Amino acid sequence: MIPGLGAVSIFFAIGLLGFIGGNSLYGQILGVSAGTLADVFGTTVHFDGEVLVIVRNAESLLQTPLEFHPNFSYSAIPLLTGVIVATPGLYLANRFTFGVLVPLIVFVAQVFLLTGFSFIDTSTAQMHATAKSTYTALWSMGPIILAAWWFWANWLPVFTRDRT
Repeated sequence: MIPGLGAVSIFFAIGLLGFIGGNSLYGQILGVSAGTLADVFGTTVHFDGEVLVIVRNAESLLQTPLEFHPNFSYSAIPLLTGVIVATPGLYLANRFTFGVLVPLIVFVAQVFLLTGFSFIDTSTAQMHATAKSTYTALWSMGPIILAAWWFWANWLPVFTRDRT
């Protein structure tokens, strides 16, 4: 019962940060970090105050920028942090370590993913739609699949072991 309440508490605490503006701050930090990495490769990623903007060649009129709201990227953090940190049987030190590492790993993955998406040619409507739906699929289904796997591998054995 306690791990379930812990997961829900972490989920709501981080989610509440999103409601009070944490997602915009996260978008700014994500835009600066991904933009710095993208600059190395000559592409552009930035946060315009409302959405993350990704474009292969900012000077080209052919390239249509990909635009994603930071809520989309931020939504992976409460789910994964809550499920992983509240895993039954973890020591307090491991919970703290996972509590720091999970958001950091999600952030780094998003920086590299946004930078990778800045290489995609979006000069036609079909290419633009394909890139946008691929990113959407990765960040809507990816964290859910990872959380389900973590639950299956780490939570389920605790709940189903023989209690005789």
